[in-house]
Amino acid sequence: MRVLSDFSLDDLFDFDDDDEWKVKWKFKAKREASFKNAQGEEFAHLKVKVKGKAKVEVEIDEDHEGNKTERWSAKSAVKKVYYTLTINGVEVPVEVDNHKWQNWDREWDIPGMFKATYDAKFGTDEVFVDTKCLEAPPADLLMIGFAMAYFMHPSSYLSRAENAAKSHARNVLRRHS
Repeated sequence: MRVLSDFSLDDLFDFDDDDEWKVKWKFKAKREASFKNAQGEEFAHLKVKVKGKAKVEVEIDEDHEGNKTERWSAKSAVKKVYYTLTINGVEVPVEVDNHKWQNWDREWDIPGMFKATYDAKFGTDEVFVDTKCLEAPPADLLMIGFAMAYFMHPSSYLSRAENAAKSHARNVLRRHS
């Protein structure tokens, strides 16, 4: 993950309130996967690009003896996700709802080929891949569908974005406190 833009110090911090600090952070992440057949030839390539925002707030309380207590909170949100799937050199459309990324339950539909479904359950999540294309080896489509739903699920970026934003905020706070 990398920072797209650091806001100015005036944007980052509310200097009127000495006991509260805020850091806003934009993030962008990319992940790619290549799929090869038994002969070692690439038959598919999958890319995902995720854009989002994270915000960290720190409240610092000081008691009458000068002891400080920090309360950290972080929120992140995925704003946009782009999938690019190429099978045998041809770009194939990926249909997915591009909203409410905090929800793990999600479906990816590659019309005429397969549908991948992520089913978030308490304790053990499940991924289902329903292959539809009779011309393509079902195992190949299963690999692509599982990778898309499990390894490239945008909700997995949220906790990483919050942790990265917290780390970034700590570094900024160290420099300016």
